[in-house]
Order: sequence, then structure tokens, then C-alpha cells
Amino acid sequence: MPAYLVPKRSGVHRFAGEQRLPQAIKTPKPSSSDIHCHQTTTALALFRALITQCTSAPAIPDDRRQALTRHIRAQFRKNRELQSPRLLARAFKAGYEAESILHSCTECNDAESRSRVLNLLDQIAPSCRLQKKTRSPPLPAAADTRKPPQPFRRPAPWPGATPVLSRPHLELSGRRHVPKLVNANGFPFLRFKKPQSPYLSRVLRDKIFHRVKIFDRMYAFEGMILQAEREDQWDNIVRDMHGVSAGPTTTIIGRRGARGGAGERTGRIGRGLDDEPSWTAELREGHKDCKSQLHRHTVEASQLAAKMQAIVDREGELAAQERIERKMAKNQARKDRKAREREEGAGAPEDLLRQ
Repeated sequence: MPAYLVPKRSGVHRFAGEQRLPQAIKTPKPSSSDIHCHQTTTALALFRALITQCTSAPAIPDDRRQALTRHIRAQFRKNRELQSPRLLARAFKAGYEAESILHSCTECNDAESRSRVLNLLDQIAPSCRLQKKTRSPPLPAAADTRKPPQPFRRPAPWPGATPVLSRPHLELSGRRHVPKLVNANGFPFLRFKKPQSPYLSRVLRDKIFHRVKIFDRMYAFEGMILQAEREDQWDNIVRDMHGVSAGPTTTIIGRRGARGGAGERTGRIGRGLDDEPSWTAELREGHKDCKSQLHRHTVEASQLAAKMQAIVDREGELAAQERIERKMAKNQARKDRKAREREEGAGAPEDLLRQ
């Protein structure tokens, strides 16, 4: 093969190599996740072996054993985030050496291994030994500078406020502001200024919620009326086919009698169509009552809107009249000022001649 040809880039060469070496099976390269899983499993097994050897070593005193256990946990917690193969190899090597020393100290009761363990414990930092933890005193709580929440107060009318329908007032302390007639979802009111009064908002909200409840009740009656009509149809079918108009007579014991005492009374089981109202009678009465309430609210709102519109018109007329009066008073004051200045200017030359 020429020197300028690379064998691994030739498909023919690779195919020939695979045909000549059928037994050479390429092993897949392990992934990083597999390596990490293997390292985690090995570290957990080493940790369990060290803790087991440490707790079962009779030659180590109890206080030293607890200090050694704490040191092992601290070292594993310290090396938990290692990723470098060199550092991992060094940590595993130290762990296996320690496990070998503890094993020889536990199983063989070797004096040399025991002395090495005790020397290692003497070299451990004092913070790793079994000492009573002293907690620092808690910091004093900072003073709460927030204002205490004020109790909820239901919006109420302003004390001494005059009714809206008593307007317009003929005498005011300042300029007259003409209100605006506003429709709040079918309920009229006069808006004099913004922001709106919380009491007015509460009144409008209560009225709207009450009307919504009436609508919901009316729609519920409409759904029940459809079912009641089917019940009336069924009663008519039973009466026409079998002649059943009322239930059989029965005696009910233990109920209140005709004079109000406990005794027996006679009644009928079932529902007759000749002497009793139909299923839809009461429902239609309820539906009619809801419609009459809505109609009454609409009439009252229209009458109130007419009164308020009259107030707006009267306020507008008074505001225009007062505007004209202010303009006339302003013009008159200007004329008086000019006349006074004219008189003062005319008297000035005579004073000079007198001097």
C-alpha cells in the first residue's frame, strides 16, 4: 500500500481486517454514567466496611471509636464531589489501607495495627474528637417596626351627610360641581368626584348580588318547571288509562288529630288531579314572583334615574347662572378698579400745582 494512503481510512482495508480476524470482538467503551455508578457502588461498600470494622474493634476505646467514626464520615463527605481520577485513586487507596489496618486490628488483634490507629487518632484535629458542642446564644429579635393591622370596619355613610335627592343646594361655600349620572349595571347613581365612596361601592355591590340571586332562582324554577310538566303528563296518562284520580284512603296512627291531640286521622296516599293543584302550579308562582321582583327593581331604577337626571339638570342650570354672576362680578370689580385708578391719576397734577 502506498505511504500516502492511511489504512484506517480505506473501507477495503477495514473490511479485509474484519474478515481475517473474526475472533477479535471489540468491547464497547464504558460510558461516563457507568463509570460514575461503579465508583458510587465501590465507595458505599468501602464506607460500610470501614464503619463495620470501626464499631467492631474491641481494642479501641469507646471515646476513640466514636471520634474515628466521625472522622471517617467527615472524610467521605469531603470527597463526595471529587471528579478527578487521580484524586479518586488516592482517596480509594487511603480508604483500602485504613480498612486493612482496622481489619488486622479487629481480627488479628495486632499491636502494631492498634498503635497505628491510636497514633492516627492523636493526629486528628481536635474538632473531630468527641466534644460537647457549644451553641452560641441566639441573636436578639429585631424590633417589629410594622404598624399593627387595623380592624376591619364596614363602610358606612358619612355622619351628617345629606341625602342625594335633597339636592340641589342653593347656597354653597365654593364653586358648584355638576354631578354625572352613571349607570352601574342597571342601578343609577350620581358621581360627584373620584375616588368613589366605599359606602356607595358596598351599596351597589349588595344590590347587584341580590339581583343575581333572583336571576339564579328564576332559572332554577324554569328547569324544575320542565320536569314538573312531565310529571303532569304522566299523571294525565295514568288517569286516562286507569282512572286513578286519588290514592286509596288510609289511617295514619300517631299523628296530630283534628283537635290538636295525638290520635288517628284519615288521609289519601298519592296525588289527585281533580282536587289538588298540578306539579307546575307552585313552580310557576315562584317563577312569576321572581319576574315581578325584577320588574319592580327596573321600575324603581328608572324612577330614581329620572329624579337624578332632574337633579343634574337643575345643578347644571344653577352652575351656569353662578358662572354668569361670577363673570359679571369680575367685570364690575375691574370697572371699579379702573375708575379708582382714573380718579387717582386725575388728582395727581393738582397736588403738584399746589406744592
